[in-house]
Amino acid sequence: KFEKKPLWYEINKEELLIYMCEATEELLEAEPVVEWLYNKHGINKQSIIDCGIGMDADKNAVCFPIFSTVHEQILVGFEYRLIGETKKIWRTKDSPSGIAQVWGRKSAPYVIILEGYLDCYCFKQFLEKKGLSDDYLILTPANGANDLLKHLNKIDFHRYILPLLNIV
Repeated sequence: KFEKKPLWYEINKEELLIYMCEATEELLEAEPVVEWLYNKHGINKQSIIDCGIGMDADKNAVCFPIFSTVHEQILVGFEYRLIGETKKIWRTKDSPSGIAQVWGRKSAPYVIILEGYLDCYCFKQFLEKKGLSDDYLILTPANGANDLLKHLNKIDFHRYILPLLNIV
């Protein structure tokens, strides 16, 4: 009889959550990095707290949590960006590809997919200013835009009203 072997992030679920919390605390204590995130990428302190963005000093990187919508919205890894640079990006080994949830809940009336994590955080902040952040589920392709088409079929678009983006 075939027995399903647990995936690495299922086995390490608690450790991933602890790491995320510790990394967020570490980032919040590193004011120059918080300022760099805001000045270079537009990500404010509240989004750091809300979204679990962190810092790993050993890797000299900011870490952005990857939440999977396919695997029951669990934390499945991190995207890392070298502090002070924009090009050096890598992900946790064995993070699954697919669509990642950045903000919101599945029961939100609207779903929107943006190209990257940083775009998602900035859009979340825009929605907060408009008082609409609870209305949106914000998703991104976990492995970049080229991977998006392979995974769109995993989203039940019938659950959502597709926004016309007339919110400006």
